[in-house]
Amino acid sequence: MNQPPQVRNIIVIFLICVPAWVHGSAKGDSATWCISFTPQYLLVNCARTDVEKRLSRNNWIDLGEEFYFGNNLNWDNSAFGPTSTAKRYHTPIANDILSGAGIVVSDKIFLRPRYNGYNDFYFSYGLSYSQENIGFQDNGWTTSYQSNGVIFYNYTVTNGNLNIKNYTGFMNFGIATEADGVFHFNINIGGAYQYTKTSASGLPASDRNYNRNIFDYAYNGLYPLLTFQFAFSF
Repeated sequence: MNQPPQVRNIIVIFLICVPAWVHGSAKGDSATWCISFTPQYLLVNCARTDVEKRLSRNNWIDLGEEFYFGNNLNWDNSAFGPTSTAKRYHTPIANDILSGAGIVVSDKIFLRPRYNGYNDFYFSYGLSYSQENIGFQDNGWTTSYQSNGVIFYNYTVTNGNLNIKNYTGFMNFGIATEADGVFHFNINIGGAYQYTKTSASGLPASDRNYNRNIFDYAYNGLYPLLTFQFAFSF
């Protein structure tokens, strides 16, 4: 039985397109790794990257790395308050130096993964640990010399180190959007609690107050989360 040319054309197109659609769907859902970068961390002198591994259809595990760096940090003794005695005696030199690193482990669950499996709304929770060191100079009393059992002190510029350890738990909701199936833009919103331990050498830890607000390195307590990420899945 002869078929009209239009029907034959439709059958040919169908036979060509169906394998492509099937192959495209399998390929589209084949992403197993994702690498992301969080640019706003640079505002607090931190480079943050994440490597994610797919565990199941909608579940990914995330390992994040943080590297802290910077010179001439934005610190001044106004944190002690305008009438503080400490402010009168501590006139810091603006060359605080930051170094450190951190690690983040989190679980990401997509509510309805689409396309390549890294797309749509998700819920994430996890833990992080970071350790920072801030080297600074400030005016302080140092031992000058000792004579006949009497210790003489000199008030001069002295080096100090502030060591900070942060333990953080967090959870957030987010959405991962895609540009072309490979590149993504993620938005996260949620909350976290950070517990901080500090110690100092050379000068007292009280000579530096990096606990003024949620953006400071030694902040202790609850804070909101709002982050943006550029991601690449493959």
